Amino acid sequence: DVADISTWRAPTDNDRKIKHTWGLYEDNQMAWNMNRLFHKCYSFEWNKSESGEITVAVNGSLAGVARVPFAKYHATYRMDTDGYLNVDMDVEVREDCIWLPRFGFEFKLPVSMEQMAYYGKGPHENYVDLCHHVTTGYYQTTVTDQYVPYIKPQEHGNHTNVKYLSVSDDQGNALEFGSNKAFECNVSHYTSEQLTNTSHSFDLEPGNHTIVRIDYKLSGIGSASCGTELLEKYRFTDKKFNFSFYLRPHKN
Repeated sequence: DVADISTWRAPTDNDRKIKHTWGLYEDNQMAWNMNRLFHKCYSFEWNKSESGEITVAVNGSLAGVARVPFAKYHATYRMDTDGYLNVDMDVEVREDCIWLPRFGFEFKLPVSMEQMAYYGKGPHENYVDLCHHVTTGYYQTTVTDQYVPYIKPQEHGNHTNVKYLSVSDDQGNALEFGSNKAFECNVSHYTSEQLTNTSHSFDLEPGNHTIVRIDYKLSGIGSASCGTELLEKYRFTDKKFNFSFYLRPHKN
């Protein structure tokens, strides 16, 4: 029922240093404040064609609180007559911006959307630098089973090389996502804010929603909690990129 463009992920143990550059913590004065994100709309236009298609075009930006925008975008949302919402974004990231945790959309759905099916790398969680233990295929699972109980709650349950994702309830009401270009996805009953602010896994309480994340890309995990910083080739350093996918509701 709600969708947001976002770049934050709940920091992993290995993000313990870089998180202070990504996000606002305590009295930190040097961060990009991506965990306190503001959206700005510069222009908004819409059009309805004779066939009934509706197109909405938005020029906007993303900025941390009290910071200059670190990303600007032109987004087109096209609702066709078959019920597909087609999303297409051209994004430009500020040249001096730190490499991003991720970039994509977060959709807040009813908690009853518990069933999950996807075509991508699985069945275990995987990232760009943590994926040799998985294979590409079609998998069916539950949102609850996507949670990985790290002692300190953190980013988890991601899937790379995804082309299709469906989330549904027991009555077969489903929302599906897809793209010709591989994307990354994450489905959880916990928000990034919950995971960021909770100290121990046993303190987590499932919320009243299913959070679906459709991402253009995530930075890798690395080993910076006890080793070197994430290798350059696994960082999200793209300064210009296109991100497109579709979604549609349907009945299974």
